[in-house]
Amino acid sequence: MNAVQQLSPKEVENITVSCIKRMKKFLAEEERKTKEAEERNEIYVPGEAPFFFAIRIRSALRAPPKVIKDLKSLRLHRIHTGTFVVNNKSTKPMLHNVKSYIAYGTLSLQTIRRMLYERAFCKYNGERKNITPEVLFDRFGGEINTIEEIVEALFLGRTNASAINKWLWPFRLSSPRKGYGGRKIRDFVDGGSTGDHGKYLDELVSRML
Repeated sequence: MNAVQQLSPKEVENITVSCIKRMKKFLAEEERKTKEAEERNEIYVPGEAPFFFAIRIRSALRAPPKVIKDLKSLRLHRIHTGTFVVNNKSTKPMLHNVKSYIAYGTLSLQTIRRMLYERAFCKYNGERKNITPEVLFDRFGGEINTIEEIVEALFLGRTNASAINKWLWPFRLSSPRKGYGGRKIRDFVDGGSTGDHGKYLDELVSRML
């Protein structure tokens, strides 16, 4: 591992505060646009989130080969593992193909931050490792120095977000408190647990942390 470029506590604090300010500014701007649209009796439709979050909630026993292949591509190897999935034309068909085995949707900034601080690990030499300043510097060479920068990259879709996401180890979540709230074999829109939860995935993930 390369020698870490040691940042002072003040430098780390400044980086963290700057990230938080940028994300707050983004949320404030979205709120402003929504209010202005309401005043004009219009509806403001925000842009799609740069990442979905997907959670494996069912066994793939006897599943079609294409489903098993797509679950592996999404790195959803075990039940209660979750991964961020970049929102693009390639991944949407994959999510649709495996929707009977997963729950997916978008997460709020608060939930993304909580999950990264509480459950995030990374890949280092093929192993699951804690995210430390040394590991961050070895992988990103000073481009990423704090967890808050990872939060910002995933929430706002920064240019380095895909590389960061591939470097993160799949999240190991707990069985949801009070259950899934619906039968696993039924789609979410039909009162079940699988498929696209949209923004309501936030509530499920919060019960799995």
